[in-house]
Amino acid sequence: MIDLLRNSLATLTQKHTEEFLGDRSSYIGASELASCPRKVVLSKTNPTEYDLSTLLRFKRGHLAEDMIAEAFAENGKFSFEREIEVGIDDPPLKAHLDFLFKGKTLGVLEVKSVTSIPETPYENWELQLHAQMGLLSLTKLDMQIKGAILAIDLLNGGIELFNGYTPNKELFQGLLQKAEHIWSCLKEGQEPDVEPSPLCAYCDHKEGCPAFEAEEAPEEIMPIINDFLSAKEAKKKVEQDYKEIQKQLLSLLGDEPIKAGEHVICKKYRTSSRYDYKGISKALEAAGRTLEDFKTSGSYPYIYIK
Repeated sequence: MIDLLRNSLATLTQKHTEEFLGDRSSYIGASELASCPRKVVLSKTNPTEYDLSTLLRFKRGHLAEDMIAEAFAENGKFSFEREIEVGIDDPPLKAHLDFLFKGKTLGVLEVKSVTSIPETPYENWELQLHAQMGLLSLTKLDMQIKGAILAIDLLNGGIELFNGYTPNKELFQGLLQKAEHIWSCLKEGQEPDVEPSPLCAYCDHKEGCPAFEAEEAPEEIMPIINDFLSAKEAKKKVEQDYKEIQKQLLSLLGDEPIKAGEHVICKKYRTSSRYDYKGISKALEAAGRTLEDFKTSGSYPYIYIK
């Protein structure tokens, strides 16, 4: 049964890729510009089969996009298109926009299906969006463009819109240079750059990667390392369970306190406040200063795991 499910999902994923994305070995995708160049090159020259977990995440993402599209269509106030392709030929770089809203301003919406909503969008999400907006701006020179990222947690019913993105020419030029490097590596056999990140642990091409070159740990500290890794995974699971249970309990509690054994429980409200960094930046710019002028830094030890 499990094998049948994996094979069926693999077939559906391949059909979706062929229909909407085409031959991904013939170009560089916007999402790949947010990844390590070595991973991108090896994923194209030495692809691996997706496991069931990855295939289920792909399917979850498609379901989230379909649900959002149905909601926008039902509302009737938005004029939008889905899976819009924009790109350039040299280097061959393409972006497939989840949603493109048309009006006086062109709006790019990237949808991300997640298991928990992050407090801030991940860097790779933002880089992908900037690649999309940058490519779109090359063909829509006379149009104002803005972008947003919609993170949706289908399991717990969470949703968050990260808005206010606009094209950044300098950042896009950097992404174009990265695309040129990746394409040169694919066509001329150059050694791709390595960009270590927290996602290294999930990479299918860790073996032989320069980022993983290190001496073996002394045998006497291996038990502590193993305990740490086990505790790290347990902590992650406990935090996920805690967030889910907290949401369930908040939905059931009223404002009046109730007694549960030796504890009294009630729902409280906190008011959060944030600085308007855009406004501060504008005020500083008028005074000939920037936020960087007030930045301080320090160092502290932490454990980094690839």
